[in-house]
Amino acid sequence: MKWISYVIVLMKFRLEFIRMLVKELPIITVAVISYNNAKYTRKCIESVLAQDVQGIELIVLDDASTDNSDEVISEYLSDERLTYIRNEENLGMVANSDKAYRSGSGKYFSILPSDDFYYPGHLSKAIEALEEHPECVLAYSPCFWVDDNDCILELARHPGHMPFSYFGGRNELADLLVYDNYISPPAAVMRRKEFVAAGLLDPQIKGAGDWDMWTRLAQENTNFIYLNKPTVGYRIHTGQVSNEFYSSNDPLDDHLRIVEKVLINSDERVIKGKEERIWKQIDVRLTNHADTKDNNSVSKAVQIKNELVRIQTANYRQQLIDTPLISFVITTFNQPALLQKSLVSIASQEYTHWELLLVNDAGENIESLAESIIPVTKLRYFCHNVHTGTAEAIRSALTFATGQVVCYLEEGMQLSPEYLQEVVKKMKLSDDAYKYISDNDEDLLLCHRDYYDQLNYHSPVRMKAGMKTDTGT
Repeated sequence: MKWISYVIVLMKFRLEFIRMLVKELPIITVAVISYNNAKYTRKCIESVLAQDVQGIELIVLDDASTDNSDEVISEYLSDERLTYIRNEENLGMVANSDKAYRSGSGKYFSILPSDDFYYPGHLSKAIEALEEHPECVLAYSPCFWVDDNDCILELARHPGHMPFSYFGGRNELADLLVYDNYISPPAAVMRRKEFVAAGLLDPQIKGAGDWDMWTRLAQENTNFIYLNKPTVGYRIHTGQVSNEFYSSNDPLDDHLRIVEKVLINSDERVIKGKEERIWKQIDVRLTNHADTKDNNSVSKAVQIKNELVRIQTANYRQQLIDTPLISFVITTFNQPALLQKSLVSIASQEYTHWELLLVNDAGENIESLAESIIPVTKLRYFCHNVHTGTAEAIRSALTFATGQVVCYLEEGMQLSPEYLQEVVKKMKLSDDAYKYISDNDEDLLLCHRDYYDQLNYHSPVRMKAGMKTDTGT
């Protein structure tokens, strides 16, 4: 009967081993990259360990610091959640980041420079959002810029940030090229599986490794999450590693390489309608580095511009063949009666290839009203927490517009059922196809997506095609 005893012992061992695996498997790995930041490292580590998340794996990598960072980090070695790795020689941010994710085992992954820190709830909010939206690969939020004493200097609002939270649905790959890098590394929480699948960080990228990583993630899955509440402290101080980076020609070289890789590795239709704006961002960088750029940088920039022009031309010609998608944009603020009339006229259009982006600019809730009139498959509803005004509301909607043609309506405007059908015919026959038609005094703007950003939202192009304006009286 000894064999029975052996079997029982073996089963107990197996069960205990499984329990250990389940118990020790972390939900998130946070990698703190440290180099001569002893003054700030304590705040950084404690902000991670204080997060209201069960199953944190904290890996602190010190990159051969010459200050007393080792002494500060060693104070926390008694916490079983922390693993300390000290390099014998300085490897740099790229090599340390690769080393961190190879060492970690959490379902989610985040990199936190040792001079930055989390506010309470940062990780739990990001993880909760990712759990609720498995189609999304990354969650991020805005940051507060803080000084040496942790005092808030200002909210770091980037032009690429939306004035509302969103959960996928944005063309992040194109917008990361249009707006530059709007995702701060300490604010991002990623699915580790997808992060690893994206591959090692590019060693040719000097200082914009985070921007490069976001674009590579977006090439595989463009669904990101943005939580419109700052939950990270990003420290501004003279010893920042990024100071040396931005004083060199490296930002220009990194920018060109990132755009070049996207153009080589991605379907060019992903950047459709945004080619000119991508080039403008490069042109700004060229201007900022006018004194340091070399001939190789200029030559590569010209090659990228030519490629963007080629892609823009090809996409434009294809749109002349295809049935164009019309993106209606309406901004609303506490005028449900007027809004209803506009929604009914949109829903009655004979031309059916359209979508509606409805922006509630911090007014009363009208989502149920919209859904009762507009099919949910055609409706994108956005609600601002703070009243921003028409121009900003339109801009936020356009970020999510997928149509080749944009049509902006003011509340109360009504279109005849044949309106879109007739306008699309005129635009296709025009030599300046999809640009705009102007022959009336009504407040309607309709033009090709490529041209929209050149127009003043407060002085819209006028059109006439069987429409009328309702004043609500």
